[in-house]
Parts: sequence; structure tokens; C-alpha cells
Amino acid sequence: MENQTTKVTVGGDVSVSGDENGTGASVSNQAGTVAVQIGGDVNSSGTGLKIRDDSSETYRKMTAEEIASMKDKFTQYEDYEYEIEDGTIHTYQSYGFRDEDGSYYYYSLVDGEIDYSYAEIRHDKTTNNTIIVDGDVISEKTGITATIDNQKGNDSITVGGSVIVEGQNDYWSTGINAELQNGILDMGVGGDVIVTTEKGGIVGVNAYARNGEESIQIGGGVFAQGNSQEIAYEEDYGDEHYEWTEMAEILGVEAETQGAESKLTISVADGVTAAALSNPELATAIKISNESDGAALGYLSMTVNGDVSSTGTGLEVDSGNRSREYLEGTAEIKEDELYKTEQRYSTSSGEITESKIYYNAEGDYYYDEDGNMWREIDPESGETDITVIGDVHGDEVGVRLYDVDNTSILIDGTVSGDESAILVSNNVIADSLTLTVWEILPDEEGHYIEQQIGTDEDGNPVTAEDECLLEKVQYIIRIEPTQSNMIRTIGTTEQDGYLVANEDDTVIVKLSIPSDCELLGVTGDVSKETQLLQDENGDYYLVVPRGGGVFLSLNLQRKHYDTYVKATFYPNGGAVAGNEGKFSKSVVQYTRINLPVPQEREGYSFAGWYASDIGPESAGWKEPDADDPNLLPGKAEYVMKKDTCFTAIWKKAE
Repeated sequence: MENQTTKVTVGGDVSVSGDENGTGASVSNQAGTVAVQIGGDVNSSGTGLKIRDDSSETYRKMTAEEIASMKDKFTQYEDYEYEIEDGTIHTYQSYGFRDEDGSYYYYSLVDGEIDYSYAEIRHDKTTNNTIIVDGDVISEKTGITATIDNQKGNDSITVGGSVIVEGQNDYWSTGINAELQNGILDMGVGGDVIVTTEKGGIVGVNAYARNGEESIQIGGGVFAQGNSQEIAYEEDYGDEHYEWTEMAEILGVEAETQGAESKLTISVADGVTAAALSNPELATAIKISNESDGAALGYLSMTVNGDVSSTGTGLEVDSGNRSREYLEGTAEIKEDELYKTEQRYSTSSGEITESKIYYNAEGDYYYDEDGNMWREIDPESGETDITVIGDVHGDEVGVRLYDVDNTSILIDGTVSGDESAILVSNNVIADSLTLTVWEILPDEEGHYIEQQIGTDEDGNPVTAEDECLLEKVQYIIRIEPTQSNMIRTIGTTEQDGYLVANEDDTVIVKLSIPSDCELLGVTGDVSKETQLLQDENGDYYLVVPRGGGVFLSLNLQRKHYDTYVKATFYPNGGAVAGNEGKFSKSVVQYTRINLPVPQEREGYSFAGWYASDIGPESAGWKEPDADDPNLLPGKAEYVMKKDTCFTAIWKKAE
């Protein structure tokens, strides 16, 4: 019942054994508050934790009067004619709409008369569902599953430890499966998400948001590893039986938004790894999809504070809802308006053909070599924001891009792939893509960003270097962190707190060298082997190379300053080199001096030099006995560690 509260507290572990249907802790609630607190681990043969929060629905037929009262709200879906066996022609139309409460209304007409109608009326009620586990969640099928479809729902799952799944079923093993249709879902895992299996497919974190807000925070990393075996399916539809098979993927994180009202945020404190031990190409570390059937995208943000690696693809992004509006007339071909050259590979002929795409900035339209004009219609709102504070690597493809509308990708590390570092679909218009990386390593063919221009007879991609997108890449200009106050750049811009520049940009490097240091050289790469050039003004500079990888650092050497100490001599009634009074000289600290030999003093013989901090003129002076064994003879060597007084000690002649 609504406004009711239920609390369940378990002080220790929860363990469920049996088949794959076992669940450690489950909450299913359509109204009120449910709170579950588990002080230990959850160990289950099926699903570890489960939350289900959905709206109840009433399904009923609509009356003609009800349809008429809502007529202005319906949108037409279909309108066509069809012929039946006797040759009679009939008309068919269908209409539907979803109101602000999420309820759906539909009807169809045949020859103007209502043929079929229904209304799905939602009854959303306020819910607050919480599951807290202090320890780990360990399972053999699914770690955590959340199915949320309640516009007034607010649900959360918190795990203090890790989510560990060792798959024992023939289908899919999943660490976290979060599906949000409406409402709010917040999920946090303090440790890692680790999913392994010897059969079937794997998803480390599967996150879907259609409406509402979904947030997932992983305090460690995501690791998915399995054999990616073939899975057999079968289903019955009425009297018909269907069977099919498919190769299961190994996915680290799969994130998808549908519709403008969706907001999905995922953060991973460490890295993401996906490894397919068999069919390695079927692994993808991060798979992003932000799509909409309307004119606006949702908001999808993902941050990884570590490396992303896969035996297949490191990062895959499909984000956009771009469409074309074709214009009347024919454009005048102007070569200075060339936007990109597209290449196509023909499987039948084995030849590559080229076609040019032009862009008229004043009219904001594109046109082809025949003058056909169109505008690219961008999504009205929404964005995809991906940040990786580390490297991205795929044994096949590092980064794979499909649609990239309103998309920002920042990789503070190296992008690499054995077959393609970055692979782009042929129809990508990258105007609203912001791609920022520190370094792109070329693939086996020496390419940095490849565009897929077709497939060969075996279905393998045929590619060519994408010069258009390469021009748009922003390369991060790194500076040795301990020298950031000594190096200033001219010719860079700021992007998300980073200094960036494009290929072939000239970057001037201004230096502020500490006064106690001298500069031996300025380097531009991590290995410190590439010395920067100097211009006629003496300023250092570099030209940003294709692929980036700029790392500015100074080779400094501390200046050596000699420290001097003072040697003061007191002849003490005698004379030294004609000096009867005291005299001093400065010497470099820790060097050796030869003590002088005083001239003979009438009635006395020289007993030796007495080395001390003070001399005879100072208060507290006490002259040593002439037989003191610490006295130093003339010509003796003495190491000058500090200011020292040398007093000549005389002994009366007998």
C-alpha cells in the first residue's frame, strides 16, 4: 500500500544455493518504501540482488465518444488502401499518442469506422526502494538486476564490496543489469565488477535508460572475460516454432539511452577490460549508444579513470539522430568549398571510386559533384560525453565511430589498434564531434584514422585514411607536471582543462628558468629524445605531428655556487710574512690550505698553530699550553669546513 514502510535488516551474510533462479535479496514494490540492509556478503546461485519497481497498468478498450474527445491529440501513423480477395478496395488509418503521464492511446479505422482501439492507463505511485550490502555480491548468473518503470519511483542499490559473477549457465552472465524506463535509479559499487564464464556471453555492466535519470558508480574496475560461444535459442509463436543461433559477445560496459528524456551517467574509478578467449573479435570493452526516434537525443556521460582494453574493440560509439533535408535547385561547384573526399570500394570490380562532398558555409548546406544540395539536420538537444583518463586499445580496433552527433570524446592517453586505431563509418559527418586525444598510434598499415569504404568478398572492411577527421583531432599538449610553472605555450587552446592543438599547428614554448638552474635543452616527447628547435628570437617551438604524443619537458642542471669560509691568523707576538697583526683570507669551503710558518720570535720558539672558533681578542679566550698535542705545525694541511681562527702558540726558549 502507498505510504507504507518495510525494513529488513540482516546482520551477516545471505547465501542462496540451487538453480539459476535463486535470488539473494529481492525487492518488488509499486507503492511505499522498502529498505533492505545486509551486513555481510550475498552469495547466490542465480541473481545476487534484484529490484523491480513498475507502474500498474489498466488495459481497456476505448469508446467512440472517448476517441472523439481526444481527437486533436492523436498523431496519424498509417494511411493506405488495400484490396481483399473479391476485389473490394478498403482504406486503413491508425492513430496514437502518449500523454504526459505515460499512458498510451491507440485506435485504427477501416473505411472510416473504428476497427480496433485500446488504452494503456498508467497508475504510477511514489516508491522509495533501497538495498544496501556492506560486503560483496557473488553469483553464478547475474550480480545485480534492476527493472524500473515508475515515473514516481526513486530506487537505489549500494554494494560496499565487489560484484563477482562466475557464470555457470549457457546464455548470458551479467555483473550489473540496469534497465530504466521511467523514474530515478542510483547504483553504487565500492569495488570491482568481475564477470567470467567458460560458455555463453558476458556483459560486465549493462545500463539502459529510456526516460528519467540513471546513475551508476563503480569504485574499482570492470573486467569481463569468457569464451564467447554460440548460443542456441528457440521460441514458439502460436503454432509456429522458431530456432536460431548467434555468437554471444563479451562486453565490458554497454550503455544505451533512448529518447530526449533520458539521462544516463556512468563512472568507473579504474579501467575496463573485455577479453574473448575464443573469437576474440567479439569483445568490446565499452559500447555506447545514444539514439532517439524523435528530433532530440538523451544525455549520456561516461568517465573511466583507467585504461580501456579489449581483444576486439576498445571503444564503440553510435550517437546520433541526424537526418537530411534535400534542397531544390543545383549548387555551383566551388573547389574551395570541398569538405571531404569519400571513397567507395566495389566488391564486384575490386576498384575504389572517389566522390567529393562540398560545404557552403554561407548557406549552411552540403552538395555533391552533381550539385545536389542538402542540409544535415542535427538533433535539437542531447549529448554524448565520454572521458577516458588512460589508454584505449583494441587488438582489432581501438575506437570505432558510427554516428557522432553532439558527441565529445576525450582520451587522456594513447589510442591504438592492430588493424585500426580509429575506424569511422563512411557516412560520418563529424561537424558536431569533438575528438581530443593525447596520442594516436598508427596501425599496421601506418594509418591513424581509417574510414570504412566497403567490404571485400569475405566481408572484411576495406579502409582508407580519413584526412577530413584527422584535421579535426585536438591533440593534448602535455607538460612535465613538476615544470608546469616554467613552461608556457603560445598557439594552443584550452579544451576541458587541457592545452590542445591540431596537426601541423606551430606551438611556441616560452620558458621561465629558475635563477639557480641552467637549461641544457627542451624535449617534446616522453622518451626525451626529440629536441625542440629554436627560432630567430631564441624561442623554442614545435610543429604538432600527426598522431600527437607531445610531452614538453626541460633538461635542467642546478648551478654550482662555491661557498667561501674565512681563515684568520693571529701571529700572537710574532710575525707571519711580515704581518705582526692579525690577517684573514677567504678560501673555498672544504678545500685544503697549507698553514704558514711564522718568522722567528726573539726569546721564543714556535710551538704550533691552535685552530679554534675564536682568537685571542675574543672574550672567553684561553690560550692552550705550548705542549698541547693538538697544535698544528707550520706547512700542515688543514681542511676548511668553517670559519676558523689560527693562533700562533709560542714557547719560551731555554
